[in-house]
Amino acid sequence: MWLEEYAEYADAESGEVFDVDWNTEGDLKAVPEDGLRHADTVIERPAFEANWYCLDPDAAGIQVDDTFTRNATWAADRTTSTQSGSAAEDLDADRHAARARAEAEQAEADERERRTMVALNKLGATAIGDAGRSSPRCWRARPCRRGRRSSSRTAWPGTASC
Repeated sequence: MWLEEYAEYADAESGEVFDVDWNTEGDLKAVPEDGLRHADTVIERPAFEANWYCLDPDAAGIQVDDTFTRNATWAADRTTSTQSGSAAEDLDADRHAARARAEAEQAEADERERRTMVALNKLGATAIGDAGRSSPRCWRARPCRRGRRSSSRTAWPGTASC
């Protein structure tokens, strides 16, 4: 059993518990709604609600529903995972791992692009007959940044530029 404390509002003289109309607080002339008590005529006192838990449902002959089983499994997993650190540390670790994965994927994509460009450069230099050149010639009919004009001998005009 777990006792949970809460505040209840009762008549100061009789001790009878009432629901309170909080819109009447501080205004003695205000009339509370039906079924409610004026806020200035009650006292606040502690009360307790018992929450019962069964530690052995099989022995008690109780059938546990799916929602309880799912929540109990989640709570047990959560307790196990947070024993090594706080929930905030777990979130930080997850965020760090996601960032590391994204950076690794970006580095892999950059390396693939670099290899593709190297292969295209070699292919272009071979097709042009200029095996010693490491970068392709310009393919556009405008001056290059290096001041050269484009060459009609470029084998792959749609994929290379200066």
